[in-house]
Amino acid sequence: MSEASDFLSLLVNFSPMFTSPSFNNFVTLACGWVLCVGRRPIPRVIQFGSVGKEQQHHSIFYYFFSRARWIPDALGKFLFQMALKQIPESLPLCLTVDDTLSRRSGPQLFGGSMHHDPLLSNYGRGKTLVKFFSFGHSWVIICVVIPLPWNKARFMAIPVAFRLCRGKKHCPPKQYRKRTELAREMVEMMLSWIPEERKVALTPARTRARGPRRPRPRHIARRRRGARSSARSWPRWCPGRSPAG
Repeated sequence: MSEASDFLSLLVNFSPMFTSPSFNNFVTLACGWVLCVGRRPIPRVIQFGSVGKEQQHHSIFYYFFSRARWIPDALGKFLFQMALKQIPESLPLCLTVDDTLSRRSGPQLFGGSMHHDPLLSNYGRGKTLVKFFSFGHSWVIICVVIPLPWNKARFMAIPVAFRLCRGKKHCPPKQYRKRTELAREMVEMMLSWIPEERKVALTPARTRARGPRRPRPRHIARRRRGARSSARSWPRWCPGRSPAG
């Protein structure tokens, strides 16, 4: 019971981000997500999170994601501030950016479209180059990397902000943005959260065919007031090569 009490006390820190009914639904979903084994669709998460509680209609939890009064970026900022306390000031603050494909189906799926599937594609490792596309959501995610307390040589990436990349054919022209544009938007947002004297390292999250590889920092610098990220400010040389002049 001590582990459950510690987890609930951790969730209480997020109560200022929600109204009272929304916070109760948030606790139910968070507990259900942790207790659920295997795939985590919303109905199963509700089932595991509602054990020992008064049963509520499942539409209430869908309402939490679609119409409840809470802001994902504000929640991410609060989580980022908690994670920042776990990083020694002597280490640079490492941010990782990546996009992930969540395969989905259904005619009523909002924001779903065809995206390149990196897991099914072979990238030319076989005799011919094969590219696969899958229907679903493409999420651009930015994480903060913190060292594990019990092993300083190991790290954990905690997602703090995300954006949905909608397909060009299924999105109004004025609302369409590329993955790189969404990533830059989140990086600039997070730069406003970071103290000016803190060093920042921006790295792409990558995995190679031969196994995971430690990401190589692309940009390390002190943040100054009014600083903005741009394509020209990020070094664009390959690992092991000198920068082009």
